[in-house]
Parts: sequence; C-alpha cells; structure tokens
Amino acid sequence: MKVFQHILGTSPKPDWEKLGFDPQFRLITTGGLWRKSKRNKVGLKSPDEVKIRQTARKLRDDGVQGCIDIEHWGDKDRYTQVADIIRDECPGLAFGFYNVRMPIKNYWTPVRLAKQKVARKKNAKKLAAYKKAFKGWQDECAKWRIRDDGKRTPGDAVHVIYCSVYDPYQKSPWWREYAEANLAEAKKFHKPIVACICPEATDRRIRGRACTEEMMTEYLEVCSKYADSVFVFRSRGRPIDIENQPWWPVLQDFSSK
Repeated sequence: MKVFQHILGTSPKPDWEKLGFDPQFRLITTGGLWRKSKRNKVGLKSPDEVKIRQTARKLRDDGVQGCIDIEHWGDKDRYTQVADIIRDECPGLAFGFYNVRMPIKNYWTPVRLAKQKVARKKNAKKLAAYKKAFKGWQDECAKWRIRDDGKRTPGDAVHVIYCSVYDPYQKSPWWREYAEANLAEAKKFHKPIVACICPEATDRRIRGRACTEEMMTEYLEVCSKYADSVFVFRSRGRPIDIENQPWWPVLQDFSSK
C-alpha cells in the first residue's frame, strides 16, 4: 500500500523516500490554483484556468499525483470545471479533490446511529430519526456521483477519491463507525481510494494533541482494509520533534513494509 505524506513542521526532517513514503504525490493549495492577482474574494469564486493549466503541466512533468485542495465552494459545477481543465491539459494525470464532498465528510450521523443501535435502552423515535438522517446523508453523497440533468459530476471527472477518516478528537471509541461509513460511501465512486489521516487532534478545544500509538495502529488497520493508499498530513502549526511522537514508530514501520 502506498503511503503519501504532507507532514510539516518536523524536526529533524526525515528522509521520507528512504523511509518508504511514496514521493509521487503533491498537495495543491491556493497558491497552486490561483495567480496572486486572483487571490481575493472575487477571484477565488471562479477557477483560474491559466494557473490551473500551469500547475497541471508541472504535476505531469514531475510525474506526481495531485491532491487538489479547494474547500470553500459548495456547488458541484466549479469542481467539475477545475477537473475538466486539468483533464484537458493533461489527460493522463492522476488527481482528486481533498476534503470536498466525495463523500460528504460526516462524523456524527454514522456515530449517532451506531450508538443508538447498541444502546441498552432503545429509543424507537431516535433510532428512526437517526436512520432517516443517515439515509439523507447517503442521498446527498450520491448527488456528487449521479445527476438527474445528465451533466458530468466531480466524481466522473477525477481519477482518485480522497476520503478523510481521522478522528478530530483522537480518542473517540466510535471513530471506527465514522471511518467505515465514510469509506463505504467513497467506495461507491468506483475509483481508487486514498484515506486521509492526521496524527493530531483537529478539534479546536484540543488542537495539536498527538495521536497515540494505539490510535495510529487502528487508523492504519482500517485504511489497509478499505482503502488503496494512505495520505498522512499535518499543517505547519507548532514545530514538533517527530522522533518523540507516539505515533511515529507505528507509521514509520507501516511505510517501510
């Protein structure tokens, strides 16, 4: 299984390729998708075709897979437009969108349903409501795969699906239910799945809390079972001594196999 990384702010900086991390990967954020003159409220509303084509060529020439990170749009058409620009410029380039709506990332809907199913005191009304919410979420996810008007969807246009599965709280006993439900929706796109995990808590109340050795082990077990590749990321934030992180030996061992 390929392991990609975008782990920033580490000291010392590891030799990622020597440790078994796949170098054929690049995360593309705002700077790689909009020219400087377009990085404003008006410019960011529309794809910058010139910059997107330039970045696509760079990815193709460097022989790397692209992870396109645009998270501020809510509609499908603009994502499809970006994908079509990339495909037109570089037809064979492998790419997908990070953390968009393929599937719509949803933590609490699968977790609430799973908890109610095993509750000692069953509540029929709550169970029915949670089942309805779960079905509604699945229906919304389907709209990114299927359209009634016959137009292409973002799901049609990409080569790979990036699916976030990390626990924002880094300790929830219900994390697996959330991850498996989201990966099941990702599988419906019938594209290779890259499971995305973060080795730190992202919930604002405990942001930066390191992932435990046990949690990283569980992450990688689930990713191995349901996904084709793993993408491990960390925003720059505060610098960390990576050698002293509890999750690092587990990830290092996994990437080297």
